[in-house]
Amino acid sequence: MRVLTVLAGLGAVLLNQAVQVVAKENLSGCGHNLAVYWGQNPWGGQHLEDSANWEQNIDHYCRDDTIDTILVSFLINYNLGGLPELNLANHCNTTYADTKVHHCPDIAKGIKYCQSRGKKVLLSLGGAEGRYGFQDDQGAVKFAQLLWDMFLGGDHDIRPFDDAVLDGIDLDLEHGGPTGVAAFVGELRRLYSQDQSKAYLVSAAPQCEFPDSNLGKPLEEAWFDMVFIQFYNNWCGLVNFDNVWAWNYDTWDKLAKRMVNKNTKLYLGAPASTGAGRGYVDFDRLTHIYKNVSSQYDSLGGIMLWDTSNAWQNTNFQGGNGQTNFASAVGEWLHQQRQC
Repeated sequence: MRVLTVLAGLGAVLLNQAVQVVAKENLSGCGHNLAVYWGQNPWGGQHLEDSANWEQNIDHYCRDDTIDTILVSFLINYNLGGLPELNLANHCNTTYADTKVHHCPDIAKGIKYCQSRGKKVLLSLGGAEGRYGFQDDQGAVKFAQLLWDMFLGGDHDIRPFDDAVLDGIDLDLEHGGPTGVAAFVGELRRLYSQDQSKAYLVSAAPQCEFPDSNLGKPLEEAWFDMVFIQFYNNWCGLVNFDNVWAWNYDTWDKLAKRMVNKNTKLYLGAPASTGAGRGYVDFDRLTHIYKNVSSQYDSLGGIMLWDTSNAWQNTNFQGGNGQTNFASAVGEWLHQQRQC
C-alpha cells in the first residue's frame, strides 16, 4: 500500500506539465465561472405536493448560458465489493438486470446536450448519505479504473449513462476518511493521460472548516483542478464574512498556493436559497463578497451553488438585471466580470 501511494505521487509529478496545459483550457480562461450541483431534487423533497416544479432533467439547466459546470450528484455506494450505485432522486429509477446499477438513457442524452453547449459535466462522489470510502490505496486504484470504464473514457458492459463520456470526477466526501483518496486521484490522472481527446477534470467540495476531515490530506497530495469550498452549514460560512475570527478564505488561498496544481481554482460555495442550507446570503451580499475576495486573491475561480432545484425556485431576490432565478442571476453577474 505504501508503494502504491509513492507510485501515485510520482505519477502526479510526471504528469504535472502535461495536465497543467490541459487544465488551463478546461473552463473559461477569463475565470468567474459558475458551477451548480444537480440530481438530488432537495427542493422537491421539501415540496412533495408540487411535482410540477421538481428538478428537471439535466438538459433543462444547460439551456442557461451562464452555467459552466454541472455536477451530477451523487454516486453514493462504492468500494463495497460490487458495482457502484447512484442516487439521482426522481430522475432515474431503472436498473440493469440483476444489479442495483441505474441505467439512465434520458440523463445520458442530457449530458451530451450539455457538453454540446460547452458545459463541463462531472460525476460527484459521496454526499451526506451513502456508504463509501477506501480501505487502502490498492482498492482506491482499482476503483479509479472501474469509474473510468463505467463513466469516463473506458469501456464496460454496464454504463449508467451509455456512451456519454463525463468530463471528470468530483469528490464531495462528507465521511469515509482520507485513506486512499490521493491514490485514487493519482490513478484517475494516469488514466486521463491516455485519452487526449478531451480535458478531464478532478474537483473536490470540502467543508470550509480547515483542514477538512476527509479531504484535507488529499488536497495537499493530489492534483485538483477546482475546489468548491462549502462556505455554508459551518461557522466559517458566508454569513460570517465580516467576522475576522470566522472567515478563513485566506487560509484556503495559502493552501491553493502549495497544492500540486499551482493553477487550482477555489470557488465560493453557497446555498441557492434559504431552504438549501444554513447560511444563505442574498444576491447583493454574495456578489459583494465575491468581488471583495476576487480583488485580493487570484486563486478565486468562481461560485458554486447548491443546487439547481433550489436555485430555479428562488425568484425572491434583488439584483440580477431581471434574471428570473438565483443561478441565472449569479451566473450572468459572474460572466460580466470577465475582461476577455
